[in-house]
This record gives sequence, C-alpha cells and structure tokens, in this order.
Amino acid sequence: MATNTIQTKAEAHTLQFSLWKYSIAGVLAGLIAGIANNVWILIYPFVSGMDAPPGVDAMSVSVFSFLPMLLAGFFYYFISMKNASRGTKIFIGLGIVAFLASLYGPLNPDQLGALFQAGEVPAGFALFTIPMHIIAALTALVFMPRFVMSE
Repeated sequence: MATNTIQTKAEAHTLQFSLWKYSIAGVLAGLIAGIANNVWILIYPFVSGMDAPPGVDAMSVSVFSFLPMLLAGFFYYFISMKNASRGTKIFIGLGIVAFLASLYGPLNPDQLGALFQAGEVPAGFALFTIPMHIIAALTALVFMPRFVMSE
C-alpha cells in the first residue's frame, strides 16, 4: 500500500513539473514573440516607408503576442500528456494550420473593414501584419517544442 502512495505522489510531481515546464515555455514564447513583434513595429516605417496603422501600440501588440503563446503552451501540454513525441507532432501540425488560417485576415483585409476605426483598410496592412504572424508562429512551433523537450 505504501508503494502505491509513493508512486502516485511521484507521478503527480512529474505531471506538475510537466505542466510547469509547458507553462514556462508558453510564457517565454510569449515574451519572445512580444518583444520581436514590438521590434517589428519600430523597424516597419524604415522598411516600408509608411507609419504603423493607427491604434497599434506596444501594449496591444504585447498582449496579443503573449496570450496566444500562453494558451498554446497549455494546449501543447494537454495534447502531449500521454505521449510527448506524438503530441509535439500534433502541436506542430495544428500550429501550421492555425498559422495559415491566421493569414486570411491580412491577405483579405477588405473582409475585415468593420474592425478598422475609419472603415478603411490601412495601406500596407499585409506587409505590417504578416511578419508578426510569422514571428508568432515560428516562436510557437520552433521555440516551444525545443524548450519542452530539453532536459
């Protein structure tokens, strides 16, 4: 009976550590994506010759870069609970699909007209947003699995 209790506590500790590691991966990925996307906002005017769209600021970009990564960390944990290798493959596959789906808005901005303050799509909207989507996708699909699978 004592052996079962010890094994159960050890298994619970392993699960907590795993959830902790996936959570830390999500937090770090969110910080990396947020910082990289804010750097993109700073260099965008030099690359394109246009200003960032109105209403875009460091706080909103940070939040919308951080939260999806944190949620991705939890999602990654839940699909990897039984088999980390298989869960990683599923995470990367679904991540690629989610990334491609996220490009619909930037590539079809006329469908998003109601989201903009003046009702008009800002010039260079795709050039501004697609690199931010790429940064977030790469951070989630490359950094998070490497961090979680490291010892």
